[in-house]
Amino acid sequence: MKVISGTGESVDVQRELKGKATDDGNATWTMSGDTLKLGLRCSGIVVSCEGRYTVAVPQGTALRVNASGSAVTLDSLTGDIDASVTDDGTLRVAGPTGKLSLATRGGSITVTSARSTEVTAQTKGDGNIDLGFLMAPERVKATASGSVQVTLPNDSGTYRIVGADSASLASDDKSSRSITVSAADGTASVQRAG
Repeated sequence: MKVISGTGESVDVQRELKGKATDDGNATWTMSGDTLKLGLRCSGIVVSCEGRYTVAVPQGTALRVNASGSAVTLDSLTGDIDASVTDDGTLRVAGPTGKLSLATRGGSITVTSARSTEVTAQTKGDGNIDLGFLMAPERVKATASGSVQVTLPNDSGTYRIVGADSASLASDDKSSRSITVSAADGTASVQRAG
């Protein structure tokens, strides 16, 4: 599933189905109020059952995503994002500007080109976290069952850094910006881009 920032004022859903996913009732979507539910289910002997959804939302839309067993991509969204993916699904967020609250169970989290001021990310049961920022964040908290890597802009901003095994910049306890990282089964690193 992919969610993008649209140009209109309504939600637009595009889908591409293959194999058993094209059978009646196997791929569903419903809209109730401000809640969009997408589903794909195939049973019996299945050689192919694939569905790809692309959802365009109005700019500035606050988004809550709950997904299971799939790869979720959130691209160029300007509103706050609260996203949770379970059953070995992965979460990729590109170019966000709003606050982020991200979680996976059994999959990794990757954030690129972020302009978000606040980011909370957590993986459980496996999964690494890789957070990359274009603008200096105010508060980052990343807790991974695997490794954590936070890449900050190459500017003169200072940060209070807690929990890093390695950092390419010194922690400043007086800084108003904070980076807190924890890696259960891997390294926790904080670095500047470059």
